[in-house]
Parts: sequence; structure tokens; C-alpha cells
Amino acid sequence: ESKYFYLATVQAKDRNGVTGEKILKFYVDNKSPDLFINTPVPVTGTASDGTAIVNGNITISGTASDSGIQGSGLKSLSYKILEGSGAATVVKRAGTLPLNESWNFELPTQELINPDQSVTSATRYTIEVTAADIFDNVKTVTKLIDVNQSTDRPSISFSNADETVTAAPEAANINMFGTLSNNKLYATFTDD
Repeated sequence: ESKYFYLATVQAKDRNGVTGEKILKFYVDNKSPDLFINTPVPVTGTASDGTAIVNGNITISGTASDSGIQGSGLKSLSYKILEGSGAATVVKRAGTLPLNESWNFELPTQELINPDQSVTSATRYTIEVTAADIFDNVKTVTKLIDVNQSTDRPSISFSNADETVTAAPEAANINMFGTLSNNKLYATFTDD
């Protein structure tokens, strides 16, 4: 058990030899808070090592509590999003969370991607959440995610072109639209 109960006996004697005694009860709390991170949602896939693959706007949630002694509880709850895993990480985002037993926050994964970074492969990030109780017992938990924006690329559809045409037609009077008089391409772009 990490919350220890102690008894301390204090005795005092005055000049007349009269003694008094008082027994004090106290606890020592060195137990870290309970902390857990759920799998972020939505998930677009799973990497070979079991790491969730995500993109777009995701929700990260979990639980934090501290049973504490005589009303002690959480003092702070915070998170960091780190690019990479292990020792070589860079903080991409950080914040504080409300001191609720159930917590969550939204993460737009697009904000994590560097402008010069390829979006054709996944980038590993570490979600790190830290809780401290009023006695400064601290617990940090982590969860890995792979952000892969290529699983959610914009789509382009053409409404008036023959997409099978890959070279100039042999007939001089037609183009990729099947006619010489039409030279406008109509397309629809969609993205979330």
C-alpha cells in the first residue's frame, strides 16, 4: 500500500514532573494518480506494431483520478504531443486539461505536419499526459499514434473528360472531350 498510516506519540513533562501524552494519527501519501489514455478516435487503420493510424480531426480522451487522503485529489493535468517516440522527440503542441475524472481534447492532425514534410507516409507522434496530486505525486502515461494524411487525400473527379485519353488523338477534329469545339475541363474537388 502506498498510503501509510502512522501513529506518533508525543510526551511532555513539566517542571513539577507531571507528564502528558498525545497520540497523533497521520498518513503519508506517496501514491501517484491513476491515469489512462484511450485510443484516439476516429482511427483509419492499425500499424503492424498495433499503433493507431489517424488523420484529420481526432479526439483524445482518458481518465485521471486520485483517491487521496481526506479529500486530496488532482492538482494538475496536462498533455503534450511529441513528434517521434523515445528520447528524440520535439514538442508540437501542449496544454492543460480540466481536473475532471474523464478528460478529452480535440487534435487537428493537419497542424502537426511540417510544410516540407511528405504526406505520403505516416509520421509517429507520442501523446503524453501527466497528472499530479496535491502532494506532488506525479504520473505520466504515453500512447503512440501514426498520423498518415495520405489515407485521406482529396479526390478529383472530371465530369466532361475522357480520362482514358493519354495522348493527342489521331483525328485532328477531336480533343480529349470528344469534340473540337469544347476546350473547358469541369472537375469537382472534395476533401474533408
